[in-house]
Amino acid sequence: IAACSETIVLDSSASVPAMQLLSPPLDAGQALQIGSHEITALLTALKNFEISWVIDLPRTVDCELVSTLDLLNRIVLVLEPTVPALACAGRWFDIFQDLGYGPDRVLCLLNRSGGKMRDIESQLAANLRGYPLLRLPNAYEAAERACIDGLPLCVQAPRSAYAKAMQDLARAVNSTTTTTTTAS
Repeated sequence: IAACSETIVLDSSASVPAMQLLSPPLDAGQALQIGSHEITALLTALKNFEISWVIDLPRTVDCELVSTLDLLNRIVLVLEPTVPALACAGRWFDIFQDLGYGPDRVLCLLNRSGGKMRDIESQLAANLRGYPLLRLPNAYEAAERACIDGLPLCVQAPRSAYAKAMQDLARAVNSTTTTTTTAS
């Protein structure tokens, strides 16, 4: 696990702990060989670490995914301000409610917020069924510059709205959890 993980420090103060990124295999063929049961086994092993983990899960729901979701303390549902995202959010909310996951386990993150799709954003915000919502502003150009410079955007522009939103997300995720996942 240590060989595949990278520590990401969003804030040098102790109030925002480091997060770990577990990278996929460099060879896409190897990634396709990893079954969902192996991800569940990995999560079980990762629960022993006192660190938050962000894991991107598949878009489809099966029994193995439900087993994986049951291992998590907090789920961050990443959404975008689009019409398909409204439908997707509704399906995920139905699944979370069927599984008994309340607002203490599910956090919604609206990616690329504040753009041209404000009407869709307001519709999405109005239909959250009690799940909390954080907004991550669109920072494509700044992120592109940061990639070219080889620095994370939160390091390159720590006072930007994007960096502040990422710090808010880290605080929200780490407030009550040790394990996190994203689904999009």
